Amino acid sequence: MITLTSAYRKIFLPVVAVAICLFFFSVAASAHMLVTSKNPGTGIAPGTPPPYSLVMFSTSVKNNQVITTWTVSGEEQLKDFVLEGSTDGKTFRTIRLVTARNAGTYTLVNRRRANLCDYYRLKMIDIDGGFSYSPVVTANTEDEADTKENLYQINVEAGWVSQVGTVTITDAKGFVLITRKFEKLSNTEMINISQLAPGSYIVKLIVNENVIEKKLEIPKK
Repeated sequence: MITLTSAYRKIFLPVVAVAICLFFFSVAASAHMLVTSKNPGTGIAPGTPPPYSLVMFSTSVKNNQVITTWTVSGEEQLKDFVLEGSTDGKTFRTIRLVTARNAGTYTLVNRRRANLCDYYRLKMIDIDGGFSYSPVVTANTEDEADTKENLYQINVEAGWVSQVGTVTITDAKGFVLITRKFEKLSNTEMINISQLAPGSYIVKLIVNENVIEKKLEIPKK
């Protein structure tokens, strides 16, 4: 058995006590870091998809007004929407800020061609400060929208003529960019695609539970 003298006890025991305290402090600090470790500014663990989704986002020009519409699901976790515009499709700036209010669908009307922008995107900011962006869409002038190259023709099945139908156009990620409802289908219907940027899209004609799906390719000019 090892016997400590009085002098050694005065030196040895305080050192041991300090070492034990530092050990437990280190363990507690590590545990705290594990609990609070999240993506900075998002409140969402790395790799976790946001709890909301953008169902549709589109921008059109009518009577010298820019009309922007979007639909979001699961927006309880959203705080704000920011409509951004760009002249070159690369550098964007804020046009309007809209507070999320669980409306589902939102529409903005700018009295003139907002900041002379041709490209638009939607920034969605959640309650924890995280954010995501919509696909970029374009908006053309009324004169451009009326040209033949900006119209997409849909041939309707003979048995579907005069029925109610809906046409949707989605991008490669599944975002619905254009939705148009026809109360009475004709043999052929024309869809204005002037707002779509060059790329690949899926066009669907939906009548009751029947769906016709076609691929749409818009080349670069």
